[in-house]
Amino acid sequence: MRGSIAGVATLGPDEGVSWLAIGVYLIAQTFSGTWVAVAWHRYVLQEDDSGAIIPSFMGRRVGAYFMQGVLIAIIVGIVTVVAAAALFFAFSGLNSLVLAIVLPLVIALVGLWLFYRVSPALPAVAIEEALSIGDAWRATRPYSGSILVLVIAMAAASGVFGALVELTVESSTYLYLVLVMVQTWISMMVGISVLTTIYGVVVENRDF
Repeated sequence: MRGSIAGVATLGPDEGVSWLAIGVYLIAQTFSGTWVAVAWHRYVLQEDDSGAIIPSFMGRRVGAYFMQGVLIAIIVGIVTVVAAAALFFAFSGLNSLVLAIVLPLVIALVGLWLFYRVSPALPAVAIEEALSIGDAWRATRPYSGSILVLVIAMAAASGVFGALVELTVESSTYLYLVLVMVQTWISMMVGISVLTTIYGVVVENRDF
């Protein structure tokens, strides 16, 4: 989601965008994203379908999902920072181009890989199954290589999509903002679907 926040933040006050608006947008995105994630996990994994256009709001599950997500983010963040420090120290003798471009990319991929390795803990919360973060890590061990390939493919696709969206920033602010929201929504739904699929394959031995 390269263009989503960074791009919006670069737009000046004269273009009608404020930090308050960005804050409200982030809160709304987090709330709606968590709500949709819980509903989608339950729909796919448990065929829980209320039949309504708007999914039922399960406050307790949404809250637990959010807290689990925060815990995972903290753990992955700490490990990623430690890995980043180690990599920069180990390769500090390389030229500045590698340090400025290649290593940050590698570190980002490591962080995403770590996240998806423990990600089954999130759908488990949504469908009220007991699965700790440690158990999720152990369950995905046989699939670690496949998850890495998946992460690289998703990052590449997101990068291309984000670059195309960025091309519109000079032509029309409003078109750009619309495309940013579309990009954010697509990225969110792809991410939620990937989480659901990983849980189904790794924990429930589904073949979809």
